[in-house]
Amino acid sequence: MKKTLLILILFSSIFCFAQKEKIVLCLDDIKGKWTFENESIVIQKVMNFNDVSKENMYKYLREFFVYNYGSARDVIQYDDVNETIIGKGYFSKIESYGDYFDVWHILKCEIRENRIRVTISMSEMIVYDEPNAAEQYFLGKSGVDISKKYFVNFYPMDMSSGYKTKTQEGYVVCQSVNKALSTLNSIEKFIQISYERSKKNDDW
Repeated sequence: MKKTLLILILFSSIFCFAQKEKIVLCLDDIKGKWTFENESIVIQKVMNFNDVSKENMYKYLREFFVYNYGSARDVIQYDDVNETIIGKGYFSKIESYGDYFDVWHILKCEIRENRIRVTISMSEMIVYDEPNAAEQYFLGKSGVDISKKYFVNFYPMDMSSGYKTKTQEGYVVCQSVNKALSTLNSIEKFIQISYERSKKNDDW
């Protein structure tokens, strides 16, 4: 019995150490790719499109919101034609230690001659313990366990958490930043592909 207990403790220690190393490597991998400003995680990228007009960049950005967020009308919070678009969405079902996190983000696109500056900021999320709890909550069903949390209280911004909490929070930060970076890359590719496609369509 004592031998079995010792093996379980040893295995648990090895597992925890491995998880800690994984989070450290993940945070190292995104180091320098994000900042923390005004209680928000911020990721920003300037995209250059030498041959694309401001009008077309604006049009392609609105199309990106339609194709990737379902509805430009529901997502876009501010729209200054050919200048600035601000939308709101969320990265859904980030799983960590049995909990699920829907991370809200603000997507700001500033259009200038031959370039766009895109900024993604994330400050809050909803947390639940079942994959479909968020949908049930928004449908008004009772008895759904759901809460709101903020990145300002998350590791590595807040270093006071215990080990397990740090590991869970660090993973959510990593996944949120990686999803934001992927979104930036998707926007850049979408605009470039849309422009190339428009040139071919002009020949019909």
